Amino acid sequence: MMQPVEQKTTARLTGVFYLMLAISGALGFILIRPMLYAPHDAAQTAKNLVEHASLARLGVALELAIVLSQALAALWFFRLFRSVDWFCAGATAAFGLVNAIAIMISAACLTTASDVVAEAAPVVGDAAARSALLLFHLSGAC
Repeated sequence: MMQPVEQKTTARLTGVFYLMLAISGALGFILIRPMLYAPHDAAQTAKNLVEHASLARLGVALELAIVLSQALAALWFFRLFRSVDWFCAGATAAFGLVNAIAIMISAACLTTASDVVAEAAPVVGDAAARSALLLFHLSGAC
């Protein structure tokens, strides 16, 4: 059983990690992604990735920040709730860690999309543009 001071510290750290998850998720998915991804236009998505390569890298960095904060929040939720119900705390942590893995796959898709169009630049062909669009679709599904 945790001491009250230790429990308060654990709860605060859990909240900080969860807040980091919310901020990095909002910045990456709501702010950066729409600047790069044109859902029904492969050529525009490829053009955005070429013209805004640093923004695409920032998007990947934010995805990785989501992975880190999701994993830390999951583990700290386990630490916080394991004295109440060990099984439920473990299930919460497992779900959070699986979600972190899914986001990592999403980051890999975004990185690959950027690499595909960067290799094809300066003139991005139809196949590269379609591949980038497909990878963005996969990333959104993760």
